[in-house]
Formats: sequence, C-alpha cells, structure tokens
Amino acid sequence: MPEGPYWLLHGQRVRILRTPNQLLHLVQAAFARETPPAVAPDMIIAMGAESSPMPAHVVRGATPPSIVRGGSGRWLTRSEAVMELEL
Repeated sequence: MPEGPYWLLHGQRVRILRTPNQLLHLVQAAFARETPPAVAPDMIIAMGAESSPMPAHVVRGATPPSIVRGGSGRWLTRSEAVMELEL
C-alpha cells in the first residue's frame, strides 16, 4: 500500500528506485548525498542494480547515523527483496 513517497510492505516502509545496469554500492553512494528525509525508509530496493562480488567493507563504508542524518534503511537488489519480502 502506498504511503507518501514509500510503500508499506509487511509493516516496513520501502523506497523503490529504478537503477538499471548499476552496481548497488554506486547507487547507494549517489543517494548518500541527498538531504535525508524526515522519516527514513526501512529498506531501499534498487530495481535493476546488481550487488558487487566484493566484500561490503571493501566496496562501501557505512555512514554512521547521526541526529542530522538519521539511520538509513537497508539497501537491496530486486532479487534480494523478492526473497526477503517473500514476493
């Protein structure tokens, strides 16, 4: 069910992005420069993006939550979201 700019799926607030032929960590880095929303999604699904075969600590570093930025949701590819949300 839509709720503002997000979808509510299984009690979680989900943001869906169209990101064809991109690596997930590059999409995540590009969106890290956005002004953080007042209410952050629980997960962000990057449709069309692919996970990198490299370990997460090598490819990307997490930005720690702060009062200004808040916590960010988990980033998933379409296939990861299908498995996790049982779609």
